[in-house]
Amino acid sequence: MSSMLLDDYLKRLRLPTVARNYERVATEADGNRVTYPEYLCSLLELEIQSRDDSRRKERLARAKFPALKTLDSFKFEEVPALDRKLILQLFKGQYMQKTENIVFIGPHGTGKSHLAIALGIQACQEGRQVKFFTVADLI
Repeated sequence: MSSMLLDDYLKRLRLPTVARNYERVATEADGNRVTYPEYLCSLLELEIQSRDDSRRKERLARAKFPALKTLDSFKFEEVPALDRKLILQLFKGQYMQKTENIVFIGPHGTGKSHLAIALGIQACQEGRQVKFFTVADLI
């Protein structure tokens, strides 16, 4: 089979990751005596991972976060009045299944935006559509 023909088919089927990797994966598969179905599964897994990564990046871009902040970078010790247990509970995502709203209220510099962005990023990574707004944007 002509590699040009194979490349054309993969392009028409919109499988760019398979097109970029099939030769390398074939060489590895041949060296490891992998069966044809296992080889095909490896290629398709790469394609799926690539598409998932692209969708995740697209969701993050569409959310229009002013910065990318995560819970890992939040400094709980700087806001001692904050209920850490409650915040960690929010990050389990149960509020999304229950379709509950989350509103952060407090003075300037208490981490409201940071936590909202972190929750939004987590939701994007879980496949949800998110849009970030400040109160000023909403008004």
